[in-house]
Amino acid sequence: MSKYLEKNKPVYYICVLYTLNALIVVLSAWAVNINRFGLDMTISRYIGLRPWTVFMYVIVSGGMSALAFIHINKIKMNIIKKSFYNLAISCVFLCSVFPSNRDWNLLFYNIHKVFSYMLMSCVIITLIWMLIKPVNRLQRIFSVAAILYAVFFVIVFFITKTEYFFRTIFIWENAFIYLFIAELMIEKSREK
Repeated sequence: MSKYLEKNKPVYYICVLYTLNALIVVLSAWAVNINRFGLDMTISRYIGLRPWTVFMYVIVSGGMSALAFIHINKIKMNIIKKSFYNLAISCVFLCSVFPSNRDWNLLFYNIHKVFSYMLMSCVIITLIWMLIKPVNRLQRIFSVAAILYAVFFVIVFFITKTEYFFRTIFIWENAFIYLFIAELMIEKSREK
């Protein structure tokens, strides 16, 4: 068990960094009565509300991305799959560089959307890859559940545009983010 924890230490740090950053951003917005108790905004929109939260997230995202690159590049895997992971990790950082606030800069807002959709696409591709070529049973079970969630997310977000989903998008989006973190945690080499 300690070997497992040691191998996944960067991912645990990523999880802690993301969670602390999200809590600071959202709770500080609520404390000053910005969209108080609102679950109808994505974490990116909360981050993009104020310059200091954008600056903080660029730093945190840089740290998370560096840890994720270190973690993924230590694992022996197909170069194409590794490329999709590295592209997803790059998109995480680039989403922070281009904040999601159309009132500040519409071009940055649109670039942010492109990187967030690329991130989602890369995560779905790596999940499908994990389903097709799992290293163990845990990966197969996880990938099935995560793909079902991703399909639900894509259908509701892009096709049906269900009102309830968008009123609680903060929860749904964060579930997707934590699925990606969990995927990074269970990714490993075929070799023991």
